[in-house]
Amino acid sequence: MSKVLGFFRETALAGVFGATTATDAYLVATIIPWMLFSVVGTALSTTLIPVFTQRVHDEGEEAGQRFINTLVNFILLFCLVMVIVGAFGAPWIVKIVARGFQGEAVNLTITLTRLLLPMMVFLALTAVLTGYLQAEERFTWPALVGIPFNVIMILAIIISGKSFGIIGVAVGSVLATASQILIMLLVLKGRNIATGW
Repeated sequence: MSKVLGFFRETALAGVFGATTATDAYLVATIIPWMLFSVVGTALSTTLIPVFTQRVHDEGEEAGQRFINTLVNFILLFCLVMVIVGAFGAPWIVKIVARGFQGEAVNLTITLTRLLLPMMVFLALTAVLTGYLQAEERFTWPALVGIPFNVIMILAIIISGKSFGIIGVAVGSVLATASQILIMLLVLKGRNIATGW
């Protein structure tokens, strides 16, 4: 379902905005939060589940929850710092990532990059919660997060095409990424995980 919606998302973006400077700027700007997130994303994907499982095995469920909460707080702080650094460094990052851009394309990409950088916080928190749920052998909810993400993106593209332009799509991207956390928090309700941010 998520893959099908992802196809419609890409189709909607191409249909509404076409092969324009705005589309190029948006696509490049979306790369930058992912690029910065990969610094912590790789570490999370390879170490979170085994470390959490070992902590639970050695010290119990409560110790495992403390580990996740500590990790959430650290990741949140780290990513917020990265967002601030990225916002100030956006002009230089864009020049490195999009060397062929000039004039208005550069300025638009810088603006979109600054709007999209908060995605990194939501991506990191989603990765932590996904790892935790998978360690608990709960795979359904992490698999569902792509559905609200794509639905919100499609709506943002259609609405922004007439009213807000590519800026609205960038805002929609941030909201869509944040929705993934809300989905997983529903299943975590009542636990002491990720509630002490």
